[in-house]
Amino acid sequence: MSKSRSGGSEPPSDKPERNYEVGYGKPPAERKFRPGRSGNPAGRPRGSKNKIKDSDLISLVLSEAQRVIKINDGERSIKTPVAQAVVRSIGINAMKGDPRSQRQFTEILFTAERERARIERENISALMDYKIRAEKELERRARLGITGLPEIIPHPDQIILDLRNQRNGEAWIVGPLTKEEKDNSIAFYEEFRDDSRQMLQVFKNRLAVSEQALAEETRPAVVRRLKKAIERDRDVIKSHKSKSEEMCGKFRPWGFIETRDLWEEPIELKFPWAP
Repeated sequence: MSKSRSGGSEPPSDKPERNYEVGYGKPPAERKFRPGRSGNPAGRPRGSKNKIKDSDLISLVLSEAQRVIKINDGERSIKTPVAQAVVRSIGINAMKGDPRSQRQFTEILFTAERERARIERENISALMDYKIRAEKELERRARLGITGLPEIIPHPDQIILDLRNQRNGEAWIVGPLTKEEKDNSIAFYEEFRDDSRQMLQVFKNRLAVSEQALAEETRPAVVRRLKKAIERDRDVIKSHKSKSEEMCGKFRPWGFIETRDLWEEPIELKFPWAP
């Protein structure tokens, strides 16, 4: 029997005596998990509900890499994609002598050059194959007198191959890759040609008026002014004709479009005209 703080004795307790330790991480025996039985029979579901799919992750990374931000470039602010800003930052730190940045920049540069060389090799091989097949098809049509088949676009003459330079050689395409591009480029050429002809006719009409006026004019001062105007118009006509012919001469029969660099992206050429 225990004694109270006042010195008296306390009545006996009806609670059972504890035969276990009490404290953090030490629950009563009746609340402990029994051996071989889980407290959560259903268990944690496999895979997290918030787990990002691989395809979604790729889209997120590419989207973030292409996001345009503002960065300081000296005394001015410029807009640039996140990916370019990161590479710029690594390059700047590499130039400052940071070993880690130098290693990263070297690896990035090596990877980019290797990928560019791979695309160039594949594109040159694809263009060579296309050019050979297209030339054979044109020769077959001419030999057999075949007409009415789909037009070959791009024409094999548009594909320029130069295997003398550099390790992988060089190749490029002059002209459109599709019929739509061809139609658009020819329409642009015809519009430019017609505008040039109209402007040339305006200059010729103005020259004719000045020459007619000179033939009828007798006043010395006016004659001098007309002669200067005629000389100026003749120079304008000559210059306009030269520039117009130069521009029109750059347009090929298949239409004009800017030359394409082959390392930017792989080129896929189809053969819908192949027999």
